[in-house]
Amino acid sequence: MGFLFSSVFWGGILVLLGISVILKAVFQIDIPIFRVVIACVLIYWGIKILFGVGGIRYHRDPKFDEIKSNARATEYDVVFGSKEIDLRNIELTDTDLRKEINVVFGSSDIIIDPKTTTVAKVSTVFGECVYPHGKSGFLGDYVYQTEKGENEQHKLFLEISVVFGTARILEK
Repeated sequence: MGFLFSSVFWGGILVLLGISVILKAVFQIDIPIFRVVIACVLIYWGIKILFGVGGIRYHRDPKFDEIKSNARATEYDVVFGSKEIDLRNIELTDTDLRKEINVVFGSSDIIIDPKTTTVAKVSTVFGECVYPHGKSGFLGDYVYQTEKGENEQHKLFLEISVVFGTARILEK
């Protein structure tokens, strides 16, 4: 907020206001200076939040870097960050399991066990999803299925949504 109260900010506003008055008087060009100032302030705040510019620093917490799945968790969200979601320790003994993974403006590595039969329905909107065989989607829907695993009766169903981000499905 220090920038909004600085002499550079208010000096720039006065210069822009003076230029807009001259343009309107001489060339009959009307520039909505108030809207331009509000838009510049909003852009400044957005850049400050995204990149931590201006003294605000965001520290990464290591416990959020990797997520180990358990049977109770059904949804994983990755927003403006990067996470590794490890689904290898899931046991499919009684029933099929369904998991939902949402990646928005971020990236995620989704690790699955090749011995577990997995069906992943991936919806991508201006993003990318990389599959183990190398295929990548940019826009649209795709269904990825692993080879039949040891337990063919039950499957792991993944519903993955990628919006302006990247998801990688890795078999390990």
